Amino acid sequence: DVVHKGWAAALANHYVRKVPEVRIGRTTDGDSITDPTALLDCLFVKTKVDIFNRGYSGYNTRWAKRVLPVLSTEFRSDGEDRLPIEFVTVFFGANDAATSSPQHVPINEYKENLGTMVDFFSRELLGNSTSRILLLSPPPLDEGQWCMGNRTLEQSELYAKACEEVASAKETQFVDLWRAIRAAPEWEDCLSDGLHLSAKGNEIVFDQVLRAIEDNLPQCLPDAIARDAPLWSEVTEALESGKTLEEIF
Repeated sequence: DVVHKGWAAALANHYVRKVPEVRIGRTTDGDSITDPTALLDCLFVKTKVDIFNRGYSGYNTRWAKRVLPVLSTEFRSDGEDRLPIEFVTVFFGANDAATSSPQHVPINEYKENLGTMVDFFSRELLGNSTSRILLLSPPPLDEGQWCMGNRTLEQSELYAKACEEVASAKETQFVDLWRAIRAAPEWEDCLSDGLHLSAKGNEIVFDQVLRAIEDNLPQCLPDAIARDAPLWSEVTEALESGKTLEEIF
């Protein structure tokens, strides 16, 4: 799944396989590296877990902040018909770190924008909890592969550290993808074009996000989530044993 669909789709499919028929929300928000198309493909094939993916290709935090009111109406947790959101991932910084580009956002503003996003998701989706927000650092930039010349490895590291500072200040979870990818053998192979993730890179992101959930949010793991309906096999077995539907449900 990681190889063919990307890290976000693999995470979705992990919950699909482990928690059939559960209807609890998870939200992923980020730029093109969040891989929204692949995720939706996975979910439409096996829609058993509701994972709300909002990956805005090419966006920086300045632009993404403008979209928050849209998400507010879509995901407000106080609506009676809204699913409870278990956790949120926020994955920005790769475009903010671009130099000589309209995508560039100065590092102090980047930190302020991330903080605004954390406050929004905490307030609107998570009942004022920041501990269930995972801030993902931007990955390293391989200048040898990236042909546009407006990004550097050094700049990507600065924004990764800035992301960590926001996570610490806001008491969110932090997933250090910059260091994790840089620590991989032949780390350049983790990037398909110097910026976006390759299959190898997606595997690392998936592993790091899942590890963060296991270590810090065990209540959000698939095995910890109760299903809201029995499996079809449990229904048929119960019917064959003589139970009525009223007794089963």
